[in-house]
Amino acid sequence: MALGAVVLRKMSLSEPLREIAIITVGAHYKAKFEFATHGPMAATAGVQASAIEAIRIGKDPGFTDAADVATYCVARELLLGHRLSDAIYADVKAQLGESALIELVTAVGYYTLISLTLNAFEVDVAPGMTASFPD
Repeated sequence: MALGAVVLRKMSLSEPLREIAIITVGAHYKAKFEFATHGPMAATAGVQASAIEAIRIGKDPGFTDAADVATYCVARELLLGHRLSDAIYADVKAQLGESALIELVTAVGYYTLISLTLNAFEVDVAPGMTASFPD
C-alpha cells in the first residue's frame, strides 16, 4: 500500500505520463477494474479520449508529444519484451531524465503486480463503472 501511495502521489513523473503508463499496463493484462479506474483518471489528467481508446484495444495511440510517446514506448517495450532496448532507454533518458525513467519503470512494475492480482482474483468493475474488456 505504501508503494502504491508513492507511485500515485509522490513521484515527480507528471500525472498524464503516469496515467499513460498505468492504462497501458491495465490494457495489456485486460485488468477490468484497473482500466475502468484509470481510464477516466487518464482523461482527467489530459490524455485524449482517442488515445485512451486506442490503448484499450491494443492500437497505437498516435501520441505526438515526445514525452507521451516515450512513456508509451517504455511501457509497451517492458510489457512485450521484458527489457528496454538501448535506443528506447537512451531516448527516454534524454526526453524525461534518468529519475523519471526510474519512476516510469517502477510504475509499470507496480501496476503489473496490481493487474495480475486483480486478474487472479477476478476482480470485476464496481457498480457504476464501465467494463473495458469482455469476459
